[in-house]
Amino acid sequence: MTIQLGRRDKKSLILLAGFLAVYSLFQFAIYPVVSKRSKMKSALIDRKRDLVKITGLKTEYQGMKAYSDVSSSEIKNRKNNFTLFSYLEDLSGKANVKESISYMKPSSSTQKNGPYKLSIVEMKLQPVSLEQLINFLYNIETTEKSVSVTKVAISKEKKDGALSCVLQIETIEL
Repeated sequence: MTIQLGRRDKKSLILLAGFLAVYSLFQFAIYPVVSKRSKMKSALIDRKRDLVKITGLKTEYQGMKAYSDVSSSEIKNRKNNFTLFSYLEDLSGKANVKESISYMKPSSSTQKNGPYKLSIVEMKLQPVSLEQLINFLYNIETTEKSVSVTKVAISKEKKDGALSCVLQIETIEL
């Protein structure tokens, strides 16, 4: 059984077939390629951003590692009988603030996940001049013993204009 189509119907059928062919070409060939390319560009941009982040983290890690290595070697090069308390007493004598020490409170805490012990000394200097305080703090921070000042509270005394300060100084010990 054959169907007889008129000229107009044949043209419509050819146009419909052409439209379906073009639609199929776009739907199954061109659109997936363009979509995939767009996703790949987006993924590439994300990966480049991640690479920049990773490179920054690598640089930060290397800096921290170098600092850690220096600190570790400073800690290992200290004498076996090193204590923060006695070290600060000696340093205060060199900075001419030993007579200004009101109190020194030592404390320590052990690290849960490591062999290190955090040694802390809180000390109050009263009365002390600004120059003496700066000299003392400079000596603490520039020492090669891995000692650092973590807290400073300074107040001006009402009489004679001298300073009163409370310092918290810490170091890591093996």
